[in-house]
Amino acid sequence: MLKNNAAVNILGVHLGGKNLAEAVIIDQKGQILLRKEFNEFNQYNFYQALVLRAEERRQAQQNWLQMEKIKNIRSGFLSALVSEVSKLALAYNAVIVLENFENSRVKKDRGAAFAHTQFAMSLLHKLNYLVLKKREYLEPGGVLNGYQLAPKAESLAGFANQIGCVFLVLPDYDGGEDEKAAYNLALKGLLLLRRIHEAENVDKVDLLITKKNWLEFLREYGSRS
Repeated sequence: MLKNNAAVNILGVHLGGKNLAEAVIIDQKGQILLRKEFNEFNQYNFYQALVLRAEERRQAQQNWLQMEKIKNIRSGFLSALVSEVSKLALAYNAVIVLENFENSRVKKDRGAAFAHTQFAMSLLHKLNYLVLKKREYLEPGGVLNGYQLAPKAESLAGFANQIGCVFLVLPDYDGGEDEKAAYNLALKGLLLLRRIHEAENVDKVDLLITKKNWLEFLREYGSRS
């Protein structure tokens, strides 16, 4: 479905940095179609809530109740983010590129690494049978005709670097916290799509992006743009 399909776009989703999350969608020419920051859903600012609770926790010297409040806020944010990213992928006919810290040597605190994994698993669960509430039962996306964009996944480990429409890539080697992190993820998706287009046998496409071939791609891409 992806080979020689110019209509497919790429959605990179990065957690952390200056925002709780950020998404960038590009086409296969590298042009940015959408850049969006995620801190607020339904007029509730998750970013401000987390900052407030973190300060309360600090003042309470690791009070377990404040830690539970932070956990609940993060869980609510990730749930809302999963829903929004799913809608964007459909609206822009995009594959999704996420960071996978499970097999990465990039230093990341355990809480942040867990959040990345939790988000990826929640997103895959939703994409396994994606239903849109406003659709009629038998419409595409309706309760009886949901989109199946990813197989069932119990963990990230068993699927290597691709799970349905989701590609898992190693994070940037500096930790990926700069303002271009989501854009770089989208570019990594572009690199993978090019490999798929050029492959004689799509069953043998190399979907692992190393530091060396990532830097080579950036040099080549920069010379063309």
